[in-house]
Amino acid sequence: MRLALGLDGGGTKAACLLADERGRVLGYGLGGPTNVNFVARRTAAASVRQAVRKALARADLPRVEIAVARASHAGPDWAAAARSVAPVGDAREIGEHDPVRAACMGDGPGVVIIAGTGATAIGWDRRGRQIGVGGWGSPLGDEGGAYETALHAIRAAIHGEDGRGEPTALGRAVCEHFKIARLGELPRLFYRERVPRHVVSGLCPRVVEAAQEGDAVARKVLAGSGQALGLAAGAAIRRLRLGRSRVEVVVAGGLSRVGPLLMGPLRREVRRAAPRAEVKAASREPVVGCLLLAVSCVAGRSTAAGVDERLRAAVDASMEALGLLGWPGPERKPDG
Repeated sequence: MRLALGLDGGGTKAACLLADERGRVLGYGLGGPTNVNFVARRTAAASVRQAVRKALARADLPRVEIAVARASHAGPDWAAAARSVAPVGDAREIGEHDPVRAACMGDGPGVVIIAGTGATAIGWDRRGRQIGVGGWGSPLGDEGGAYETALHAIRAAIHGEDGRGEPTALGRAVCEHFKIARLGELPRLFYRERVPRHVVSGLCPRVVEAAQEGDAVARKVLAGSGQALGLAAGAAIRRLRLGRSRVEVVVAGGLSRVGPLLMGPLRREVRRAAPRAEVKAASREPVVGCLLLAVSCVAGRSTAAGVDERLRAAVDASMEALGLLGWPGPERKPDG
């Protein structure tokens, strides 16, 4: 049995899936953040080891060789970290958009919007020309990502408290998330204790909850994030001259699950650039795309073109049998 491993990292968590050469998922595991712009390399490597160990443990395969591993945004030392847990043969880093293309998209022109802790849009045309927009990281950019969305929500809560903005339930949400009695404690967390970026990003589910319960300020925060993501995708479309094409636009990452409150403004902004664009949330998580590319390579097909619907269906069926459809989802923590 030749095994394949898919690993997807980011600013909040690392997700790992292990499968055989037929796409039967055997194990899964989560680790901590891997973005070395915001955490130490040793932290990123430890997150990878944690995720791989958990996947092997759940598969009940503590001593096994992994034939192929494909990883996206998992940190510069991810291969060495994985190999410290189990022997790994062909280990390669792939771009952030590659897993989404493999898991969710056809072979025409398209744009992938990554809306995780950070945010970026990557587009390509039929000739293979590729354009990236955004992804500058905080504080330079990442508009529309979870971290920036959380910061906007925190500022809105502060403004609601001191009279510069509308009253909002976000104040209570912020206090509950950071386990503080009042907003006045935020400077201590941010300036003295340097609250980690992934902890700040973790506020987003509470922002979504407040918006769904009708809080007007929270709804504006999510609408602003959707518009920012749509602007990035629209810029990629214009630069690639795809405005008249039936371009496929897929939104991946935790914020892709928010629904109409974010996707509506995003879709409207994209269609300013390409009226015929098909905009949708990713049907599979990026870690599934990493796994699909790894399984395809085990089977002798090394590109996204080797990922066909039969393989996608096999992985879906396997994950459904394990209760993993939609895993890991934005709310999962590293011990999930």
